[in-house]
Amino acid sequence: MMRKAAFTLIELLVVIAIIAILAAILFPVFAQAKLAAKKTASLSNAKQIGTALHLYAGDSDDIFPYANARFEEGNWWGAGWTFKTQPYMRNFNIFRSPGESETTGGGWNRPTLSYAINAYVDEFWNGRFGAVATGGDWNFTNPTLSSIGLHADTILLGQRENTEYGQKLRAFNGSDAGHGIQGNSPFTGVDWMDSWIGPANTPDGASTRSWPNGRTGTTSPVYANKAIFVFVDSHAQVLDPIATCPNRYGDPARNKWDGSRQ
Repeated sequence: MMRKAAFTLIELLVVIAIIAILAAILFPVFAQAKLAAKKTASLSNAKQIGTALHLYAGDSDDIFPYANARFEEGNWWGAGWTFKTQPYMRNFNIFRSPGESETTGGGWNRPTLSYAINAYVDEFWNGRFGAVATGGDWNFTNPTLSSIGLHADTILLGQRENTEYGQKLRAFNGSDAGHGIQGNSPFTGVDWMDSWIGPANTPDGASTRSWPNGRTGTTSPVYANKAIFVFVDSHAQVLDPIATCPNRYGDPARNKWDGSRQ
């Protein structure tokens, strides 16, 4: 009588072990490749946003849009920077980074943002400023491109945490004009502004405080502890948030959020 060939239990276990080892080796590689692809797509989005902001400035006497609607322009429901740049992009979903876990919502939440603009106001009494003014009822002067000293070393916008305390950054709500305050919360570098701005601190590598005033501020370092930043000259870069400001008060010359540096 002929016996049919079959795997022995030992042979089967060896095959399973080999497959498990290969999976353990390959799955992290696949995950890294997926993350790299998302990072590339996010860099492309950020670069397009930076270009749109420059096109807006070119049509507006070299001034970027206010972060939020200004109260004197009508009311709190006016257009902030995300809406004012739409003629140059025509796509709100570009504000979502593929690397962020939260999906685009609908209704009041549509679409949530992954990026916030640099409206730095820390030590404004000493002449410090970011790339744009906050808007809202905060009447800080909006800087011109010529007043920003280091275009290639001053941040225009960056990835910002949008889920802490359940707060979402929104490009606009159900109204076409968009919510000028809650919708466009910028980086301000301080925690004393009104609740519409929300937690908005910038990194400080020397900080010993907890979120949102810690070493990485309210940035969103989702790419191996790095985040995407766009600079005033419109180039996009992946950086450790701490590298944007190693020591805010001890080494102010390296604070890339401060547009007043020369």
